[in-house]
Amino acid sequence: MIETDALHGLIQALAPAEKRYVRLFATKHLPQNGSRYLRLFDELQEMEQYDERKLMQQLGKEKKRTALASEKNYLYRFLLKSLRAFHEERTVDIRLKELLINASLLFEKRLYEMSMKELERARKLAVKHERSVALLEILQLQSDLIIERNPKKPFDELMENSRQVEDALRQLNDTARLKLLQDETFVYLRARYLLREEEHKRHLQNLAVQLEKFSVDHEGLAAAHLRLNMSAMLAICMGRFDAASQFYERMIALWDANPERAKEDVLPYMKLLSNYLIACHGQNNFEKMPELLARIRAIPCRSAEEEAERFQNISFIELLYRINVNALRDYDEYVAELEEGLELYQTKINEARFLLFLYNIAVGFFILGQSAKALNWISRIINRQQSDHRRDIQHTARILRLVFYYELGKHDLLEYELINVERYLRQRKAWYAYEASVVRLLKKLLDMNSEPLGALFEKFILQLDQATEGRDSAALPGSTELKLWARSYIEERSIAALLFGEKMEQKDISVAAERKN
Repeated sequence: MIETDALHGLIQALAPAEKRYVRLFATKHLPQNGSRYLRLFDELQEMEQYDERKLMQQLGKEKKRTALASEKNYLYRFLLKSLRAFHEERTVDIRLKELLINASLLFEKRLYEMSMKELERARKLAVKHERSVALLEILQLQSDLIIERNPKKPFDELMENSRQVEDALRQLNDTARLKLLQDETFVYLRARYLLREEEHKRHLQNLAVQLEKFSVDHEGLAAAHLRLNMSAMLAICMGRFDAASQFYERMIALWDANPERAKEDVLPYMKLLSNYLIACHGQNNFEKMPELLARIRAIPCRSAEEEAERFQNISFIELLYRINVNALRDYDEYVAELEEGLELYQTKINEARFLLFLYNIAVGFFILGQSAKALNWISRIINRQQSDHRRDIQHTARILRLVFYYELGKHDLLEYELINVERYLRQRKAWYAYEASVVRLLKKLLDMNSEPLGALFEKFILQLDQATEGRDSAALPGSTELKLWARSYIEERSIAALLFGEKMEQKDISVAAERKN
């Protein structure tokens, strides 16, 4: 029996093209009384949140709970079957499974020559795309075929088959070990991004040593990709975006030298280009970004997953690009479009990237001096269920919310929240000089007998410089924006004018007068 909401989750995850195909597939493969399954499909498609009581009412009082459970289970399996048919010729892995199933069926019917042809097609495909697990299954069945076919030189064929098995096992062992190292590094990158705890730094250094010692006899594209990707992630964890960019450039060169692989393995190639864009942003290399964005747009999407991946990659980088190159004049309309995409793909966007979307949208409004809108978006991070994904962003959101409260004149609430934020960060061992300097400044700003604003903000900038010394600005979220905020008080100019230079001066309102009022 499937889980209560598994069917609903599957239907909600289907792309429009997949939903259309389900209906076409149903006309050929559902039983004559199959209309009830399509009705169930329609009801669940319209239901944003699963509600079994409401579903029972929609389907009619005569529907029994046991009958509904049976129909849901049947429809769930039917949808998976139709998805397999829809994607049959769309991905390497599905084509391999289909070829292996075909070969197995032909083998059982003793049609050995026909079975061998299917296996040979599968073997070539598996070798070309380095699918070691599938290749081992193929070679096992091929060994059985050699024995049953009784060829002229069975021993020679079995020996060659055995050699291929050993090669596949070595390749699988190498890539599996590299994958484990890469995944461990990725967990650090996604969870903490910047490692300020000495324990985690030592562990990361140990991973780097393991990678350096790792060696393989014949490194294919898959192993080279894993090795270079891990090197790039290690560099990003240390705030070395220039080094990360070099690793990504080498990876792109490898994929470009294998265009068929890039065409078939769309998701890893798309993610690679996106990661390179992140590294370019980290080192303020905005010149390369339009070209890379165009490359991602040119990649055709064959599934809802690939569409979601393209959205979260292109839209996320475009947002960063707009913020950094003064393209914010239609920002409200642009954010509205982003919000539609976030709603559409919310089940397919990873949590770390979703948090970054919310964070960067808030930063855009902050730069424009629209603190109320910035507060709304930053609060969505704080109000989400807490997780290990991008804890640095979750912590910085609370710091920035304090600043937004100050800008909006919510001083009573700010005084209360200053205590809560410090307690919250201390409990999570995330209380460093950076966070302490922000809280200390805001406390002084609330003190009417404190020193002049200019002197306070000058000291604050100096403290932030000391806290971020030796790191890329992107390594401590919010540090760049907070320095600009402080500088805007010192120079009596808006953050946008400071960030984008003299071009913004004509439209820059009198910040000093507004704050005095």
